[in-house]
Amino acid sequence: MQARQQLLPQAPPVQLTMTHALLAARARVLSNGDVESLRTTVAEATGDRFGKFAPARQAGVLYAAALAASNQRDFALATRLHGRLQAMVQGPTQAQRLVHLLGAELLLAAADSKRAGEWLGGGSTVPAKRSELFLWARAMTQAGQAAPVTPQLRAWVTDHPRDAQAWQLLSAAYLAQGQTLSGVRAEAEAYAARFDYEAALNRFKAAQDVARQGGKIDHIEASIIDTRTRQLESLVREQALER
Repeated sequence: MQARQQLLPQAPPVQLTMTHALLAARARVLSNGDVESLRTTVAEATGDRFGKFAPARQAGVLYAAALAASNQRDFALATRLHGRLQAMVQGPTQAQRLVHLLGAELLLAAADSKRAGEWLGGGSTVPAKRSELFLWARAMTQAGQAAPVTPQLRAWVTDHPRDAQAWQLLSAAYLAQGQTLSGVRAEAEAYAARFDYEAALNRFKAAQDVARQGGKIDHIEASIIDTRTRQLESLVREQALER
């Protein structure tokens, strides 16, 4: 048995990749949002031990520190830390993508939606990936440029009808353009995607009230709302019977 064990290949040591370090850093900050934890996270990026860390850990520390500084609303410090992180993570890699997304997130947190939109390609380039698309949608909507957002998110929810966040972003884009009926309907769909059928039904009924007020109404949208209201009424009844 001992000889056999000696012949077995030894498993290679687990290497902490930079991408994994960044993802772990993000999870750590999001799961520990108290003030003391955030301060400790920021302090680690400026401490004496930082230079002794492996590159992957340095990247993770800087990512966590930038996000923590932003959560403390110290946007100037967050920008400086993100700049250090950018200098460290170069090239077209998944890690570089995560760093780029963090930059847009920091700009949005600082209410600099115009720069955030430009950071993600502006109005001329629509991101294809979900994370980039959703950050771009937030940035464009907050910057008062929601018009190009709605067709992109409509296409997304057509392919991903259970994506509650997409529906919520679409609702915000519609409402920013004064399209109340579509905005309330999209909000209702967001609740339905989260299986909160009672809240969804309430919003669908609110959309029906908007339609009854008259004015310039999209009759196709109103018809969809009536159909979805009946569907949600049935789902709510089914939930009540299961309790």
